[in-house]
Amino acid sequence: MDRAKLSTGQKLVFYGGLFLIVNLLFIPWYQAGFINPMGQVNGFGAGFYAWGGSLCGMAAALLVYLKASGRGKVDSWQFKAEYLVLILSAAAFVLILVRLITEADSTFLGLALGLLVTAGMAFGAFLDSGLKLPERKPAAAPVAPPAGTDLPPPPPPPPAG
Repeated sequence: MDRAKLSTGQKLVFYGGLFLIVNLLFIPWYQAGFINPMGQVNGFGAGFYAWGGSLCGMAAALLVYLKASGRGKVDSWQFKAEYLVLILSAAAFVLILVRLITEADSTFLGLALGLLVTAGMAFGAFLDSGLKLPERKPAAAPVAPPAGTDLPPPPPPPPAG
C-alpha cells in the first residue's frame, strides 16, 4: 500500500485505527487515583462500549487499508466502501461517547484520546465519502414592479390614541 496516495480523510481513518490498537491495549482508560498506577484499567477492562467502539474504528481502518492496497476486492462491492467506513467510524465515536456518559467517574487519558481519535476518524470518513452537508436555498430577491406601473403610496399609520 502506498500511503502517499491516500487522501486526507483516508489518512485520518487509517492512522486513527492504528492508534486505537495502542490506546485499547496500553493506555489506561480509568484510574482509581491520580497517582496510584495500580488501579488502572485498559480499554478491554473498561467494558463493551470501550472495546466495541475501538474495534469498530479498527475495522474502518482495515477497510481503508483493503481499498488502498487493492486487496479484498472492495471496489467490486455493491455499495461504496467509503459509506461503510463512515458508518463504522461514527459508530466507534458514539460507542466511546456512551462509555464516557455512562461512566464519568475516574476517567483517564485513554478514554479522552479514544473519543478524540474516533471523532477525527468520523470527520475523515465524512470527507472521503463524498457526502455534502445540506445547504440552505438563497433568499429570493425582492421583485421590483414592472416599469410604468406606479403604485400608490402605502396608507399612513393609524393615529396613536
